[in-house]
Amino acid sequence: MFAKVQLFSAIYHHHKVRAAECMIRAIFEILEDNPSYQICGRRMNRAVDFLELTDADILSTHDKPGELRSYIQRLINRDLLKRALVISWDTVEKPEQHAGYAELKALAEPARYSDVKDLRRMLVEALNNKYSLHEIWIDFPRSPRLREPSQAIIQDPKGAPLFLSDVFPVDKWLTAYSNVKWKGYVFCPADPGVRHEVGKKAAELLSDIYNITFTPRAFELAKID
Repeated sequence: MFAKVQLFSAIYHHHKVRAAECMIRAIFEILEDNPSYQICGRRMNRAVDFLELTDADILSTHDKPGELRSYIQRLINRDLLKRALVISWDTVEKPEQHAGYAELKALAEPARYSDVKDLRRMLVEALNNKYSLHEIWIDFPRSPRLREPSQAIIQDPKGAPLFLSDVFPVDKWLTAYSNVKWKGYVFCPADPGVRHEVGKKAAELLSDIYNITFTPRAFELAKID
């Protein structure tokens, strides 16, 4: 259980993994926005389409339309999107006092995907449409959800049986992770000038909408060269 919870900060929510996931999503957004585009003759708009294809079919550049081929090639080459802004407990001033911070975190729920996409559109417009929507991502990972094996019993030969929750308080760890370790990101192309521009505009946009103030750490953690 301890190893599993460590995977969230070390892998599942690592910024490079999140950036790569956004780029995978972009592939399907490009397909959605261009009805003539297909992969192996499939539009990828039905669940069965995914069952018929392999990862290699999707991530191959063979026989792909121009924009889609270019994007897949970037992913293959690990030319990933980079952080422009980091959104977390320690990059927002007094987050516990502002409902806007909680509202931002709530956007991580899958049902709010369209709301996040609307935010991205607003950011692209604020940037005077200089960048494609598929290159600008606002990413809010879901807080960990661990179904505790409540029936798991630890048997001490010299003592009474213990439930796992008596030894490892999963619920308290989840709360602590959500409060302290959770991070959201704004991703964009890797050029430092672009990252500075996108980060600044993103901070202004989110500050206006959610009535929060970002600290300098929001940009420092992005590690823009």
